[in-house]
Amino acid sequence: MQMQHYQNILFATDLNTDTVIAARRAVELAHLFHAKLSLAHVVVGLDIGADVNLAPQILTEADLLCVQDAHKRLEMLAQQLDMSVIIEKWLLNSGHVALQIHRLAVEQQIDLIIVASHGKHGFFKLVGSDTTDILEEANCDVLVVRI
Repeated sequence: MQMQHYQNILFATDLNTDTVIAARRAVELAHLFHAKLSLAHVVVGLDIGADVNLAPQILTEADLLCVQDAHKRLEMLAQQLDMSVIIEKWLLNSGHVALQIHRLAVEQQIDLIIVASHGKHGFFKLVGSDTTDILEEANCDVLVVRI
């Protein structure tokens, strides 16, 4: 059996400061496979029904601050990485995190999703509920990087 060459990798992040470790692994794999890398974060707490960057006029002031903070943190993460492989940065509206990531993965023809886990003990402690849901929803390979 021949190893699959990934072409489109998606790093789904919660933007915690320690996820840069997993993000660097995503960059390494993008280089290894000569793949394109996208970064994505689902902004939790919003319920606007569309990508936040497409509908800013319906955000409350608190929502707008949350989106601006997430955008800044996503940019800061990207700056810590090799920008030559990063092709897209996505801020997605709230809703079910796994469904948003799944929708983006299908739309962008992603063949590998990478997520970080703050591993403790046992499988369900190793991967949080969002990560577990991403594993269940994905139509492509998912790599869980323990940090």
